[in-house]
Amino acid sequence: MRPVVNRLVLAALLLMLPLSAQAANLHWTAVGSTGTVDPSSNGYTYTGAGITYSFSGTFSIQARYNVVNPTGTETPAWTTLEMGYTDPASGGGSVLAQLIQVDPCTGATSTICTVSSVNATQSCRSCTFSASTINFSTKLYFVQVILNRSNTNQFPTLYTLRIF
Repeated sequence: MRPVVNRLVLAALLLMLPLSAQAANLHWTAVGSTGTVDPSSNGYTYTGAGITYSFSGTFSIQARYNVVNPTGTETPAWTTLEMGYTDPASGGGSVLAQLIQVDPCTGATSTICTVSSVNATQSCRSCTFSASTINFSTKLYFVQVILNRSNTNQFPTLYTLRIF
């Protein structure tokens, strides 16, 4: 009887291994149209998954994206913030994304990683940080995105964000 129990325990442990490995590889993702837009931002619109300008003006649009933990571990091995965007090739616009850490008791913030656009159509850029940086047991996280333009004929757009 005892060998049967040992085999069952071993089989259960082996079945759990793939789940643990997969949990460590889960990414956090968001599309541009899901952010919370700052109340001071005007003239924005959603274009499918993206957020961009809806009319003329050279003000900034700022949106924030809450980072939740899909991994099942308090310290995911994430090292990269990636944004998918369009920054008009003729200049006059930009897209900036910052991964920000928040102290849950004081609200104090610090920037972990910043990625800025370069003139490109439908491109991805990323920044990296240490694998030990993210710890959901001690901090909270969000991504802040800022769209800027100096030319009202340009429409910088944020499409996607990923942390992996």
